[in-house]
Amino acid sequence: DDPMTNDPKILGFYDAVNAPGDTNGTIFPYDDQGHGSHCGGTTAGTGAPTYEHMGMAPQAHLVGVKVLDAGGSGSFAGVMAGMQWTIDTMHQYNTRIASMSLGGPGAIEWTSSEEDSVNRQANEMVLAGISLFIAAGNNGVSAQIGTPGSAEDAITVGALDKDTSIAIYSSQGPTEEGRVKPNIAYMGSSIMSVAYNTGDQYTAMSGTSMATPGAAGVGALMLQANPDLKPFDMRNIMQETATYRQCHYMGANEPCLEDLVPKNRQNNVYGHGHVNSLEAVIEAAEYNQLYSFNSNITLDIEDSVFSNGTVMLGPGSSFEIDLNQGIDNVQWMSNDLRDEWHNLHSYDHQKVAILTYENIVEELEHLEGTILHGNHVLSIRGLDGATSSPLISVDIVLTEEVIIDVKKSDESSMNYVVYGSVFAALILSILLVVAFMNNDSDKEAIHQKDTDIEEVVEAEIVE
Repeated sequence: DDPMTNDPKILGFYDAVNAPGDTNGTIFPYDDQGHGSHCGGTTAGTGAPTYEHMGMAPQAHLVGVKVLDAGGSGSFAGVMAGMQWTIDTMHQYNTRIASMSLGGPGAIEWTSSEEDSVNRQANEMVLAGISLFIAAGNNGVSAQIGTPGSAEDAITVGALDKDTSIAIYSSQGPTEEGRVKPNIAYMGSSIMSVAYNTGDQYTAMSGTSMATPGAAGVGALMLQANPDLKPFDMRNIMQETATYRQCHYMGANEPCLEDLVPKNRQNNVYGHGHVNSLEAVIEAAEYNQLYSFNSNITLDIEDSVFSNGTVMLGPGSSFEIDLNQGIDNVQWMSNDLRDEWHNLHSYDHQKVAILTYENIVEELEHLEGTILHGNHVLSIRGLDGATSSPLISVDIVLTEEVIIDVKKSDESSMNYVVYGSVFAALILSILLVVAFMNNDSDKEAIHQKDTDIEEVVEAEIVE
């Protein structure tokens, strides 16, 4: 949030507005409006310096993709270029979640042919393996969820007030195709997050723009608990663990036909209901697992880590994994969508396991499109019989250079999710598409004129 800071949280930046030809992600990140920083902070803000307003995934990394200008305007083509860039670089940045606080009113569905292309692009992102969260919009009436929130495979997010009732501004379905939307609802009113270009200040905003990155942060924690989750797994778990709300819940909206159905049914106001973060993460941890959870096995990292929490590994280097007891096996995997669990063959049932640079490179070099030398996130677990330890995750940087002098950090050497506890730390890379827009009383809108998208709510991508 400080334009003069080379923040290690930000891995890269693509500017589809002012430098569309520079696709290597090395443009210096900037925010010329403020909406993007706020949404990014909601997902991954550290809360510094007081740590009062932390994001859902405060140890996540960001990669920005700017698709709108300082006035909040942009074209469908520009938005799709950013979405395609995200697909093209998903293995480079380990993009697993996309959160786009961006969209147009439902009227666009009736007047423009290009919205179909944006919706198809959204579905392509999901098909590629990216869980896509999109803001429902802030028109506050029925049949007003437009592109790309109307995309079939996206997780469309409505906004809640602090009392968990639907916010008056939150757009409702159905879509032009008659599809019931949103999918879920999340807190979106008076959300405290980053005040852009201040370095250490915070401000409150309201909108489905704020609800969407919060829900995406929950999704990132779910991936931390279970990196094997696929996009539809994540959507189903979030929907199934949500608290169902009838359309007229707390009198915040008129009754609807779904209220008369005995079985809870997705409606066009709350979707499947109010997201329950902890329940979703716990369900994700248990989903489709071959091993039962064993909290008696604990793993920790006790080797050289820089102060930013990243392990640097070069040829011949390694880091230790400490266990509280000898077990049958230690496994690791990268959080690349295509990777799988690898046995650490050198482990000999002792209280220490060693994972080397060569171990990692040998497996990752077979993943097409993966850039070996750079940032990676590893999940590690211990297996004993038919049980598994809680997962731990470590953020690493692979380099071709030999690491000569790596000093042990005074800070905690790693962060991990303790299943079943209130602490769930995240070290998943999050790709943030920063698309800035104009803000009118903290309520974002989008207007269509020819091929321009105006006031597009910020688009963000989470990895």
